[in-house]
Amino acid sequence: MISDLGRRPARDEPHLIVKVKIPKLRWFLASLLLMATVINYTDRLTFSVVIPDMRRYLSLSDEDYAQIVSIFLFAYAIMYGVSGYVVDRLGTRKGFALFISSWSIAEILHGFAEGKWSLAAYRFLLGLAEPGNFPAATKATHRTPYLSGCLQRIGPSSVRQLARTGYST
Repeated sequence: MISDLGRRPARDEPHLIVKVKIPKLRWFLASLLLMATVINYTDRLTFSVVIPDMRRYLSLSDEDYAQIVSIFLFAYAIMYGVSGYVVDRLGTRKGFALFISSWSIAEILHGFAEGKWSLAAYRFLLGLAEPGNFPAATKATHRTPYLSGCLQRIGPSSVRQLARTGYST
């Protein structure tokens, strides 16, 4: 007797795959994208808020602070163009997971900074990780079937605008 395990079902045979419909899944996914973008923007802004305390603790001068910010922006500029390619090569899920986990690790490392160069290195790592949010969110919005329709049309621009709303004042 021949096994049917490796055989594709014929057109008239019922499929064994059961599709489970999760209510309001698209809004849950859209809110996760929005939350990731808000955290991304907040993350960049909090450094300027905590730097007075960090300057006292790490004995940083104005020049040191300027160099640290420049190092972060240099890394951000490098990865802003490359992160889209990385997301395309890895896929949306793996790319998003890579960037969010590496950006989280870089943020955790900030707590271990003991001087100018360690803080600059951690800011450089953060600058490499943060830009991946935007191409991954854009690709997720346009390629995910759950986010089709209205969310595809308003996707990236609305997510970015909603994330920026609290910072415009």
